[in-house]
Amino acid sequence: MKEHRKHSIASRERSIERRKQTRYKTPLRVKLEIMTASGKHILHVFTSNVCSGGVLCDTDKIVPIGSEVRVSLLVESEGVKKTMGARTLVKVKGRVARCGPRGMAIRFYKEYTIQKIEDPDWQLQ
Repeated sequence: MKEHRKHSIASRERSIERRKQTRYKTPLRVKLEIMTASGKHILHVFTSNVCSGGVLCDTDKIVPIGSEVRVSLLVESEGVKKTMGARTLVKVKGRVARCGPRGMAIRFYKEYTIQKIEDPDWQLQ
């Protein structure tokens, strides 16, 4: 048992060392458009953490690993409002990297768009 635990701790430490982007524990509203063999599925969730390389979403939905996902993140922080003058919508595509009891991890592709949302009544749908 102790040997297994040592292995788990060592694995976790190596995993953390591999991460090159800073992760931010920020609850952002997210719309996920998930493409699977059975069609397109839409989920509205919140993030657990986000970085430039991906996002961990709070959800108990099980989605096949490797599924393509369109991610729409609504950023409403005061810092963004001061810099951009409005709320900001970030759209990026990615793939499901893992899915389990801790949520759904999505690894982003490099292409993304950023859009100012100036209408105060606009909602992520």
